[in-house]
Amino acid sequence: MSRRTSIGERFGRYFLSRANLVGMACAVGMGLLGALGIVGSIWPLLVVGGYTVGALVAPREKGHRINVDRARQARDVLAALDEVHAQARRHTDAEVVERIERIRRAIGLLASSDGDDPQIAGNWETIRQVALEYLPATLENYLNIPNVYRRTVRGSAGTTAHRELISQLDILLNRMEQIAGDVGAGHFDQMVEHGRFLETRFSDPLTW
Repeated sequence: MSRRTSIGERFGRYFLSRANLVGMACAVGMGLLGALGIVGSIWPLLVVGGYTVGALVAPREKGHRINVDRARQARDVLAALDEVHAQARRHTDAEVVERIERIRRAIGLLASSDGDDPQIAGNWETIRQVALEYLPATLENYLNIPNVYRRTVRGSAGTTAHRELISQLDILLNRMEQIAGDVGAGHFDQMVEHGRFLETRFSDPLTW
């Protein structure tokens, strides 16, 4: 379920962004020149100008885009999960990677039976959506938050972006393991319920 980003959260992100940090450094530098009498009475204007220039020329945080195919075949789904896993390993920590590995393993078990079991094939859409939509979107949203913001700034719910990511991954992991268990026990009727739950929870990705 998505929620609006509050003004306080937006301010927190900007406060810790490269643009603000570089701008502040330039402003402080101009202020020091003014305090030393080097730039005369125009130093207040130089402070404002220094901040503005610094904020504009600061290197921008690179956005992350997880490229996954929207193909329906099991082999393509597994290839997409490999890309998600690779991005997680490059840009997150073991706590995140371990959960994604377990999600990938659960989907892999289902994918290995996809061609042999018409019941799984008939409900493959739910599994495909987890691999190609819900999981990549959740991780991508997290990676597009500045590193320094992820663990230090708390949102309106009182948690950091990192803890919210872990919560989202736990939901996906628990459901995928439930699906794998239900399929193994022949309880295919539960697939519809799982699909509805995941669609409600992740069709509109959570943003921080």
